[in-house]
Amino acid sequence: MRALTAGKGADVVYDPVGGDAFDQALRAVNWEARMLVIGFAAGRIQAVPANLILVKNISVIGVVWGAQAERDPALISGNLAELLCWWEAGRLKPLIARVFPLPEAGEALTAVLSRRYAGKIVLET
Repeated sequence: MRALTAGKGADVVYDPVGGDAFDQALRAVNWEARMLVIGFAAGRIQAVPANLILVKNISVIGVVWGAQAERDPALISGNLAELLCWWEAGRLKPLIARVFPLPEAGEALTAVLSRRYAGKIVLET
């Protein structure tokens, strides 16, 4: 990360994995970075050392999308619209791990649940 950011580190970390990945990301962030805790797919819920948060002035933020959507649906709709605009403009390039034809939807679901793929599983009509 430091090589990609001229030694500064990441400004924002989106972490759905937790565990060791979170620990490594925490050490690779810039001053005043934001770490978004999305989930714990690794199985280990990490402890966040307050000294590292203080030293780098980092914000660690829990993000529960479903609860936020219930509490503020207008905010979520606006955010999703903006993300779609970014995607349409080519500013977002999601990693697609594998594309399945629609008749193979069951296999696609098995692929998602197996966690064998790094990236998105896509169904194609």
